[in-house]
Amino acid sequence: MGIGAHNLSIAIIILGVVVNAFGTGFISGLLSVMLADTVDYGEWKNGVRAQGLLTSASSFGAKFGMGIGGALTALILATGGYQANQTQTTESLRAIEFNFVWIPIIGFAIAAIALFFYRADKQEKQYLVELEERNRAFRENEK
Repeated sequence: MGIGAHNLSIAIIILGVVVNAFGTGFISGLLSVMLADTVDYGEWKNGVRAQGLLTSASSFGAKFGMGIGGALTALILATGGYQANQTQTTESLRAIEFNFVWIPIIGFAIAAIALFFYRADKQEKQYLVELEERNRAFRENEK
């Protein structure tokens, strides 16, 4: 492999990382909005505004996922025979590729499938109007 091919590979990796970061940034913002929508939907459906519980469950899920992700990454590298500061074998390079390319693709595919079943936005106008009416009636009764 010549120097030009090496530079091209690095450029492709950098481009992939930038595209990934751009998409992940949108997803992070989307998750915050979806969490707020879920709080409103839960209040409308069950009469309980559980924003603390839902926020802490989301935080726990993220932390748990990061822990599992770190352990899974280490397990895959160990299974591939990765040795730090050594010339890597074909198997260890495949393990690195799997961690860097395929795990994110699989994760995003699972998230896309889960989003397909997200239905709160279809009833959003209805439940926001009803929640506002409930809250207005509650405030008037408090006076």
